[in-house]
Amino acid sequence: MTLPAHQVHGWIASLVDRTADQLRAELALLVRRVQDAAPTHEMALAHTPVSTPAPGSEPPELEAAESSRRERARQAGATVAADVLEAVAALDEAASLTDILNVLVERTSIHADRVLLVVARGDALIGWRSHGYTSAPRDATTLAIGPEDQGLVMRAARSGLMETGPALAAGQLDDARAGHNRFAVAVPLRVDGQIVAVLYADADADTANADVDLARAAHAPGAVRSPWPEVVGVLARHAARCLESMTAR
Repeated sequence: MTLPAHQVHGWIASLVDRTADQLRAELALLVRRVQDAAPTHEMALAHTPVSTPAPGSEPPELEAAESSRRERARQAGATVAADVLEAVAALDEAASLTDILNVLVERTSIHADRVLLVVARGDALIGWRSHGYTSAPRDATTLAIGPEDQGLVMRAARSGLMETGPALAAGQLDDARAGHNRFAVAVPLRVDGQIVAVLYADADADTANADVDLARAAHAPGAVRSPWPEVVGVLARHAARCLESMTAR
């Protein structure tokens, strides 16, 4: 049955409004997470020589360390928020379903070492595009993940939920070059109740947990931003909403 045009338009409008509200909430949460992840008061003091304070006064080093911590947290939150907003705008402006998926990989690659996007084809997941595995992003198209695979990607497709952990994207991927000290996330993209794709991203566990520089210079290869798993989740969910909205139109 075909819905009347006014009902379709109303549904799309409600989807856009709901997406905007959810995005604002997720973005606010991300900013708070980044600020909370900034070096703590005690960590800053551990690297700062502190002189004996006069009775009733705070050491200048203490005040400087705390001020520096607050400024780093403010800059980190602003940088992540700006990046997420730019990515959201790029997804919104994508002209086709293909463009949405490509933009998702490109924007996610800013925040993680390696990215893999697969799309559902029957019971299997077929590679769409990747970053960080090989020099050619289209090499991912040769990948096929069967329903019996125990990797993180298929686990996310089966559960319908974000999966995290020190696990491979798929069982047949050769991870010898990257080592085993990695943390990964896999986020399913759902359209009209169906899993249509899964976004996988990972980073070296030590790098991901470090107090990294969140300035614009951190776009250099190998730099990983924190909290990058939450950023990946936000981008994947917004891309799914864009796919659903475009499919409805």
